[in-house]
Amino acid sequence: MSTKMKPTSRNYYPLVFFGSLFCLFMARFGAESDIYCLQTIKNMDTSDLLSSWDFESNTERGICRFSGVECGNNYVEDRVISLWLSNMGLKGQFPRCIEDFTWLQTLILSHNELSGYIPNDISAKLPYLTTLDLSNNYFSGEIPKGIANLSGLITLLLDGNQLTGQIPQDLGLLPRLRDFSVANNLLEGSVPVFVSNLDVSLSYANNSGLCGGILGNCDESLFEFKKRRSNAIHPLVKKQNTEQELVFHEQGSKELSILLERFITRMSFEGLCKATDYFCIDNVLGIGKTGIMYKAKVSNSCFLAVKRLYDADKYKWKFLLEIMIPGRHRHRNIVLLHGFCIQKHERILVYKYISNGRLSDWLESDEGHQPTKLEWPERIHIALGIARGLSWLHKRCNIVHLNLDSECVLLDKNFEPKISNFGKAKFLNQTVEDHVRMKLFLVDGLGVKGNAEKDVYDFGIILFELLTGKRLSPSTDSSDSINGHMMKYISKNLFTDPADFYDAIDDSIMGKGFDDKILRLLEVACDCVKTSLKQRPKMIDIHHTLRAMWEGYKPCFHYESLKLSMDCADYIKCISQIECIE
Repeated sequence: MSTKMKPTSRNYYPLVFFGSLFCLFMARFGAESDIYCLQTIKNMDTSDLLSSWDFESNTERGICRFSGVECGNNYVEDRVISLWLSNMGLKGQFPRCIEDFTWLQTLILSHNELSGYIPNDISAKLPYLTTLDLSNNYFSGEIPKGIANLSGLITLLLDGNQLTGQIPQDLGLLPRLRDFSVANNLLEGSVPVFVSNLDVSLSYANNSGLCGGILGNCDESLFEFKKRRSNAIHPLVKKQNTEQELVFHEQGSKELSILLERFITRMSFEGLCKATDYFCIDNVLGIGKTGIMYKAKVSNSCFLAVKRLYDADKYKWKFLLEIMIPGRHRHRNIVLLHGFCIQKHERILVYKYISNGRLSDWLESDEGHQPTKLEWPERIHIALGIARGLSWLHKRCNIVHLNLDSECVLLDKNFEPKISNFGKAKFLNQTVEDHVRMKLFLVDGLGVKGNAEKDVYDFGIILFELLTGKRLSPSTDSSDSINGHMMKYISKNLFTDPADFYDAIDDSIMGKGFDDKILRLLEVACDCVKTSLKQRPKMIDIHHTLRAMWEGYKPCFHYESLKLSMDCADYIKCISQIECIE
């Protein structure tokens, strides 16, 4: 009779040894493939924005310190789990090597120049994705049906591409989906019915072939979905010498609307009236020099900010710039413009609602305004975001703002800054396309060469405001007030030693372990306001400096307490919204 041999320690330990060796080999192989893929992605960077990725050490732990890269802990230690690569100037097709990041949970490649097809097998290769953001690129073809197999997906953003065909109906079965958009594509057919509590009121804009669901009858919708016309501005263009010049004949608002619809969605006046309760005074968010901002309620969970201009003719140029810049150039630190409305003499701009208001609302003023104090990590986070947005405008878009102050910096619920008010902006080194559009309207000289150094100076003033917690007004004359004392120093450029201004720094942020970083930010502010324009740093260099200062606080600087109350997927969504997307 045969008996089974019990395993002995002699034949058990070799199994453990070789098993451990195999796991170690596979982990090493996986980490090396991560390094190779990041090198491939860096080679796609056409703007040198990933220059800080240094592969000389060529270690797994080294890549985990790269900006925009997050590695996991425990069983996925040293493996990449998140990539935030928005606005990195990446050019080419979808980097297939990303499929080797088998533990990837967050993939953000928005606002680049990626083209071609979205891989059909993306769900099989990256099964743990919870965030997929490929918006504002040049992807074409159909939306892969396999994306519906990503059962843990929370965020799916495919807007601003050239996608065709139908939306896979099975996307509606994703149980955790909370953020979804396919706006500004070439899609057609019926839209999915979602089982999750998902607000899709803004998800389908500018897809003339879509119907069903919330779209209903397009004529009754808040949005007017119209088919893009490739020859929309052709009748308005004439040849003159070696350049194209656009001639505008104001025959009502039809031609203007056709042109502007190339950038954003046109919205109906009737729909906006209903959303603002017919511009009721109770919905006023603020009153500015050019118009009144109202809070508009689109649904129970969706709010918009609607700016109604005072004088359509007087502010025509600013209205057009406000559409052409934030409407065409999308960035996480530029205010999101959802749409516009032209109705007879009405000119209306529709923005994403920003819950924390203006940065100026969080600063003290000589009038006695005493807001809630911002903590130091929040202040450096705000400074970094503004610098990121400005450097992107200067380097990638050839645009200078020329009207930057704390009133035009908006703060969302995570204190992520959004630059607004582009009514005085200028284009630098205009391409023919920009030149055509500027000649259409900007006959008052706004299209001449601008001054990036002024943006740097204005940013320096904002840094002083963040350091002191107080509003600064260049017109302040009183030398007895902190504002007047500060402006006197700034105007005379007496910051040969930043310590001269040490006493003006907000006491609430001092003595908490950040003093060295605070003084470093003061040095940056002093450099920004130097009298000599040539001595002022470039915004891209300022951005790199502040990014290095920020490294010690990411991710989720003021949301750490949420870790215990949020499950893994919701926490990843949190950091994907406020993490430093470099």
